[in-house]
Amino acid sequence: MFNIATGDPKILKQIKKGLETLNYHPYLYLESKKGAKTSYGTYNQDMFDLTINRKKEIISLINKLLPLSKHSEKIRKMNFILENKNKKWSEIEEKWIKLRDEIKKELLKNQI
Repeated sequence: MFNIATGDPKILKQIKKGLETLNYHPYLYLESKKGAKTSYGTYNQDMFDLTINRKKEIISLINKLLPLSKHSEKIRKMNFILENKNKKWSEIEEKWIKLRDEIKKELLKNQI
């Protein structure tokens, strides 16, 4: 799944419209209401998600975004997806979790 989350539905509507003109099939929905409690704290505004779930569309979007991305963690995730696009989730789940945890640790280390 490709996912963008924000409290600004206007920008997600613009992105959704742009993706639809490129023949993608994004879904825009309310993920959490204002006041919802999470492990990060309490949301002070409604949170919206824009997702793409179709595998072929995710691969296509990655191929478009990868040359433009400047964030090493996002590049690593996109490369992982491209390298494993023909494998079943059960074959790569542990490697994905390991990569995600490594990235999380690196990002936290950089914040200190």
